[in-house]
Amino acid sequence: MKKYMKKYTLNLLFLFLFLAITTKITAQSPVQSIFDEQRQKFEEMMKGQKQDMNKTKKEQNKIFKEFRRQQNDDFLKLLKDQKWKLVKPEGNIEIDETPKPKKIPTAELTEEEKRNNIEIQAIPRLELPPVPTQKYATPTIVRVMVEPKTEKKELPKLSLKYFDINLQVAYPDNFRVEKFKNINQKTVAEYWQIMSEKDYLYFLQQIIKLRVEMQLNDWAYYRLLQNIGEQIMENDSNLTTLFTWFMLLQSGYNVKIGFEEDNLYLLYPAQTTIFRNTYYRIDKQPFYVLNATKAQMQVNIYENNFPEAKLIPNLSIGREPKISTEIAKKTLKFRYLSKEYSVDVAYNPNIIQLYKNYPLTDMKIYFEGKPTETVVNSLEKSLKTLLKGKNEWESVNFLLAFVQKAFQYKTDQEQFNAEKPFFIEEILHYPFSDCEDRSVFFAYLVDKLVGLEVVGLDYPGHIATAVKFKEELNGDFVMHNNQKYLICDPTYIGAFAGEAMTDLKNVKAQIIEIVR
Repeated sequence: MKKYMKKYTLNLLFLFLFLAITTKITAQSPVQSIFDEQRQKFEEMMKGQKQDMNKTKKEQNKIFKEFRRQQNDDFLKLLKDQKWKLVKPEGNIEIDETPKPKKIPTAELTEEEKRNNIEIQAIPRLELPPVPTQKYATPTIVRVMVEPKTEKKELPKLSLKYFDINLQVAYPDNFRVEKFKNINQKTVAEYWQIMSEKDYLYFLQQIIKLRVEMQLNDWAYYRLLQNIGEQIMENDSNLTTLFTWFMLLQSGYNVKIGFEEDNLYLLYPAQTTIFRNTYYRIDKQPFYVLNATKAQMQVNIYENNFPEAKLIPNLSIGREPKISTEIAKKTLKFRYLSKEYSVDVAYNPNIIQLYKNYPLTDMKIYFEGKPTETVVNSLEKSLKTLLKGKNEWESVNFLLAFVQKAFQYKTDQEQFNAEKPFFIEEILHYPFSDCEDRSVFFAYLVDKLVGLEVVGLDYPGHIATAVKFKEELNGDFVMHNNQKYLICDPTYIGAFAGEAMTDLKNVKAQIIEIVR
């Protein structure tokens, strides 16, 4: 019992330590001081509890719920009494719109076997400082044991589909809320009060458990909550927005809600840029509108934050999602050094649904995305045998030819009518791909199968890669951190490592550092 109580108490204390060390401390306000006072009382209370190891699990749950109830009440007062601020949008951040070639070039040599001594040429580059990387961490805000107010068997089950996966979640049927006649500050406060009085903690505990089991990143977790909200609220957009906002705040994410006329908007911060979505800058942090991508209106927002919501969502795919076991297969064929090769690949088609509407973000996110075990195993099985006995130069050129020739080229505008970089699974799924998709895939293959460092090269209207070989080799190259990286272009058909496209030999490229 003593061991259990110690572990349980430490879990509660870790809740606050975790948020304190992973977020930035903000300037205090009168409202914030109220929250801090509550936090201090809680910590003093827990200090006393550590000395009394005879407290039962039920009493510990009561302590935590009382603390959270007080936090919810204080935030409700803020929502009601604080004067909301009218903020203007700062527009949309546009991605590079330089047109990509509709037809990709081919290296000007008829016999690629004879290419063995490429002239050395340094390519201009714009070397950006490395972007600080943040380790992915699953929020633990509701990992305490919380028992439902009623017996589990009495709670209705919500059966839902999440990217073609059947899930069941027990939830209080009083989660359903009548549609509000008017949308204003009072409406938001009223919804917060209604939900705070429900048995939401037990419900959220189940969702967190599902999230951990499926290894969902921050974006996939948001989509899970939104999906559940749509089904509980019967697709009412305002109620779904309120539900998602409430649950994300209780999960520790610093999201906000805004309104104008009869519409509510979820304002979602991110650690990287989200292109083409309207955003508002609040306390120097951009907040993106997710449920109205072309919104240009002013919205009313509250200024202070829910005290336990300090996490900024991370769009990185830090761990491969585990959302189903379905497998799709295909055979990719290509020619290298006058010989035909076939590569059998497999991937999870349900992952495609997750990535289909993924927010358009920095290329670094795509380069560093983790593929599923299905993809990893199939590529290793097919390609490792073909690479056996080849040195690093031969291996990189083999993989380069594979990515150049096994996939059909078409720009995103032609295939999707919009820019859409691929994660690794997507290049295996869709019939066409363009330069950034091939570069992401090639960079992963070289890192995984050859063990060489790769960087991305961001030209106007084009993405390529460069590889740091262990031996000194001739060819077009860029310098990064005083190291020579040979240019490898997965879109330049027939080109070997060290050959940049003719039109790009004197064009500056930004370096995209890839950290795996």
